[in-house]
Amino acid sequence: MNHFRYRAYYKFDGPSRLQPFRAEKSAPEVAGALSRFPIELEHYIDRESTVEVASPQPEANVSHVTVVTEADRQTIDEAVKRCLDGLDLYGDIL
Repeated sequence: MNHFRYRAYYKFDGPSRLQPFRAEKSAPEVAGALSRFPIELEHYIDRESTVEVASPQPEANVSHVTVVTEADRQTIDEAVKRCLDGLDLYGDIL
């Protein structure tokens, strides 16, 4: 089994060409998006994969998760990116 770790976080860069009406999230909106990240990520990966959430979270205002899967890194990286984009979050591979 492969274990891939990610850190999700929020950063406001202002509107962009692709998102011209993007507005800054409030603190409760950021917290909500970060708390939904592990739950929604499960919809982007295959059913045999699982998402484990670090408890307690090592940093404030971030969400650390580990995806346990038979899939390759590229497949999971793409799934994580789609999920993060949908929540207007950024992420790092750990």
